[in-house]
Order: sequence, then C-alpha cells, then structure tokens
Amino acid sequence: MVTQRPTGIVLTVIWFFIAGLAAAAGGALHAFSYQTVFGLFGWAAALLGGPTVIFQTLQILLLAIGVVLIAAGLGYWVTAVGLLQARPWGRTGGIIAAVAAALGWIALGILLFFSFAFVGAFALFYVVVGLFNLLPILYLMSEEVRIYTDGMGGPYPPQPTTSPPVSAPLPPIAPAPPPTSSGRPRIERTQAVNPPAPTTAWLVARNGVRPGKEYALRRSENIIGRDSTQCDIVLDDSAVGRMHAKVRFEGGQFVVYDLGSRNGTYLNNRNIQKQSLLDGDELRVGNTLFVFKEVKTRPMR
Repeated sequence: MVTQRPTGIVLTVIWFFIAGLAAAAGGALHAFSYQTVFGLFGWAAALLGGPTVIFQTLQILLLAIGVVLIAAGLGYWVTAVGLLQARPWGRTGGIIAAVAAALGWIALGILLFFSFAFVGAFALFYVVVGLFNLLPILYLMSEEVRIYTDGMGGPYPPQPTTSPPVSAPLPPIAPAPPPTSSGRPRIERTQAVNPPAPTTAWLVARNGVRPGKEYALRRSENIIGRDSTQCDIVLDDSAVGRMHAKVRFEGGQFVVYDLGSRNGTYLNNRNIQKQSLLDGDELRVGNTLFVFKEVKTRPMR
C-alpha cells in the first residue's frame, strides 16, 4: 500500500520552490541593492553637511528585511521536502515561511513607498507579491493537509480496515433424539456450534511503554499502528504510522505485511514488505520490538 499525495500538496510544493527562490534570491538582492543606494545617499548627505541618521536607519531596516527574505526562502525549500514526506512539521513550517516571506516583501514595499513617493507603483508591486505569499496558508490549514501530514506514512485517503459483517445462514435444527428403553428422551452431550478458534500466536513486546505485554493474533487480519479507531494493536510510538503493518493468517501460517510505512517494517533486522513469521522471529515496527510466538496445534479428529 503506497501513500498517495493529494494534488494540492504537489502544487504547494512547486509553489514553495518557486517562492523560495524568489524570496531568497530576488528579495535579498533588492533589499541589499536599496541598502547600497541609501548608503550612497548618506555619504552624499555627509559631504553636504546634512543629516545621515535617516539613511543609516533605512540601511539597517533593509538589511533586516534581506535577512528575513533569505530565511523565508530557505524555509520554503526545507518545508517543501517535509510536505513531500507527509511530516507534520512540513505543514507548520510552511505556514511560518509563508508569513515570513509575506512580511518581508510587504515591509520592503512600504519602506520604499515612504522613502521615494515617486516610485509608489513599483513599491505596490512588492506588497502584491507579499500578499500572494499568504495564499498557500489557506490550503495548509485545510482538513486535507492535516489528515495527510498527521498520518505519518499511513495511506491517503484513509482506507477502512474491516469489511462489513456478512450475515451467516442459520444452522439446521437437528431432529429430536430417539427415546431410551426407559421411555425417557435420550440427552446428548452439549456441543458448541462453530466454537471460536483458540489463540495460537502472540506478539510479545520487548520494549516500549509496556514491555512484556502479549498481543494475541486473530486468525484473520491484525492491523498494527497508532490509530486506535482502525488498528487492532495500538502503539504509542511516534515512529509508527497510523496504519503501519498488518499480520494475516493465510495458507496455514501467519504473514506480516508492511502498509507503505515511512519508517519501514523489519523482521530479524531486515526491511521487508511481506514475509511469513516463524516462532521466535523478532518484528520491529517503528521503535517497538516484538517477538513472535506460535503454538502449533494438532487437528482434532
């Protein structure tokens, strides 16, 4: 099972790479260029005996804006990688980077507008660019992105783990037993109809929150993960995905499957996608280590 990325995530990542390049390179270049211009004005004012404090202040502000835009550009690139990997910090970092870039561009436009009133239209361009940087925030705060990033490698969109129950036909009613020689009806020994299969396999935790805890495996499907609403074996482990792995009984043996997890499923220190389990095998899911225990039972005659 492979995690599918929403189309919005792909488009946001492309936007982040372009906006990061514009903020880190273009924004910083403009900020430092204007800083040089104000430095020349300050030098000219000093030669003419005029005040230089205003130009020095503007230089400091432009330097700060340039640093903010460079940091925002780098933040865009880093968080784009986080979004591709469905990391929660990619969503949070993307919002922070977008806000920082928007503030940097808007501050640059306002500073130029009040410094050179004759370039008001050009200063407005920086403000518009800053507002455009705020647009991805609306998507990053949506439910789709929250589910995708909080999954930590679970399938997107979430898949149901159990099929709806199928009503089984009622067993036929057995005829009454014949009477005994004494005239009393013959009473047969009570027998259970479709008795549940005994537990023959367990996963025993070696570490984690509850080392030594035994998790009985059903002879059907057993989902392992962090999502308590969809998993049979729930682990409080940040390295475990929402639906990380499953153990199924098929062909007379238990088989473990990896469900497209980010951190992988390991059997005897080997990364696997599907592998049958033998008694004594060590299964690692995230940071949690299990030992597989199985008791072979003889068929009843």
